[in-house]
Amino acid sequence: MQMRRIQKHFFAVMAGLTLVVWITAQIILSLTPYRPPFTYLFVGFFGFALFPLFLINLGFVFVPTERLFSIAACILIIIDFFWITPFIGNWAMDREHRWFFSSGQVTYDLIVNEAMQRKNTLTSRGADVGSNGNTTAYGQTNAEGSVIVVFPRPVWLSRRHAIVYYSGTNTVAVSTPKGAFQIPGYYGHVFLPVTNHWYETVP
Repeated sequence: MQMRRIQKHFFAVMAGLTLVVWITAQIILSLTPYRPPFTYLFVGFFGFALFPLFLINLGFVFVPTERLFSIAACILIIIDFFWITPFIGNWAMDREHRWFFSSGQVTYDLIVNEAMQRKNTLTSRGADVGSNGNTTAYGQTNAEGSVIVVFPRPVWLSRRHAIVYYSGTNTVAVSTPKGAFQIPGYYGHVFLPVTNHWYETVP
């Protein structure tokens, strides 16, 4: 009896199971220190699978025997994409910011100070300045004489490509996203402010 019910509402059940896997995988990715490349393919597969499942269930809304389950599946998918997934993403970003202010900035400040002392040896082409432990950092100058130090994010903090120190103030505003801008001499990337002179790239 239970198996027949599942078969009868197959696409609604598939949507529910896909949602469970999709949400669980996002939470695990936000908590996992190391993320092998295949995990993004895995999560992406289930995320994209929700689109056809939504359309299929939307069509079954007009079938009386499937209507209730299909409506529930569509509502759950909408709730996920408009509320649950953004919430998980914002939570992960807050986690990254907490890491930066609690421990990351202390190490980064030491490297920035060394880069500022070596300012005369830096050029517009990035040079390795990450001499503090295993931290990777690249320093460069721009036409106005400001120093830019780029810190590629650790693997487990990969929702942002990099965090950047910019000693100047001549940022160039861009239209999207709100509050973002570009840094002279480091075009091709869009930044959001973190704290004084510290910025993060927008993916």
